[in-house]
Amino acid sequence: MQTSPCGAAVAGVGAVIPEVVVTNSDLEARMDTTDAWIREKIGIRERRIARADQAMSDLAIPAAREALADAGLAPEELEFIVVAGSNHDMLMPATSCLVQAALGAERAGCLDMKNACSGFVYALGAAAALVQTGTVRNALVVGAEIHSKIIDPDDRTMAPFFGDGAGAVVLKRSRPGTGVLANYYGADGANADAIIVPAGGSREPFSPEAFEKKRHLCTMDGRRVKTFIRAVLTSSVREVLARAGLGLPDLDFLIPHQANLRLIEEAMAELGLPPEKTHTVIEWCGNSGSASIPTVLHEAVRLGKVRPGHVVALVGFGAGLAYGANLLRWAGEDDFLD
Repeated sequence: MQTSPCGAAVAGVGAVIPEVVVTNSDLEARMDTTDAWIREKIGIRERRIARADQAMSDLAIPAAREALADAGLAPEELEFIVVAGSNHDMLMPATSCLVQAALGAERAGCLDMKNACSGFVYALGAAAALVQTGTVRNALVVGAEIHSKIIDPDDRTMAPFFGDGAGAVVLKRSRPGTGVLANYYGADGANADAIIVPAGGSREPFSPEAFEKKRHLCTMDGRRVKTFIRAVLTSSVREVLARAGLGLPDLDFLIPHQANLRLIEEAMAELGLPPEKTHTVIEWCGNSGSASIPTVLHEAVRLGKVRPGHVVALVGFGAGLAYGANLLRWAGEDDFLD
């Protein structure tokens, strides 16, 4: 169980969903796929895509502003920012620094994470530790993605799955036993090439040849990734509960990364959890990577599905192949210390 002098609880949530919609019918018109196949296999009807002039920070900033307003925290009071995602604005500077400047959060330290679909749960755990140990009094955690600029829109193995978006939470000091109770992390680096963008780093810098061969775009070995998800999704839920001294009967709500609706349904059945103990947005957002968990959390809170006292598990998994989970006891207004 959490033994820190204070807790780190979510005080505010925010999310941004891009306005551009790409439907299954749109994909049918330009590639060898069908609406029926996409719905049956992955459960997606449509996905949301950023405009051509938008970068990752353009989605992260309004999501962050909403979370700060929801938490009643002024930007100048913010002490730390973590931004997670796979396709940051630039190789440098850090996207979190761009977010800090746009928010006017001059006091905040900044950190980027690049763990793709598991990035938000890693970022949340890191930020919570800073709050719990007294290093900072509050922190902003953002998960954002612009998948559409690293995916071939005509690739039938990629385009049906992925969308763009951003979600954010603000953490504040809370009573012990509230907020983040436990974290669990792991990775299968031996299979890192199952989801990969080969060009653009120090191993293979950008070049005309890389662009010609589309090595600046993401590819995925769907079979290996599906096997990986099945291996880590349910086991991560059980492990993070065990680390908090709890079990499945104690779990009120589960928010898994939105990679595949059918795999989420399969995991819920395996865990013996009823459908009302989760919420999904993949049907109309697609897989928005690091943004998917905070986007679902935002909706679940707004709909009253996550309430004070609830034990909530967040589970992320994806490129790396990295995975992880956070377990939270949702805080009420009286649980915050500041």
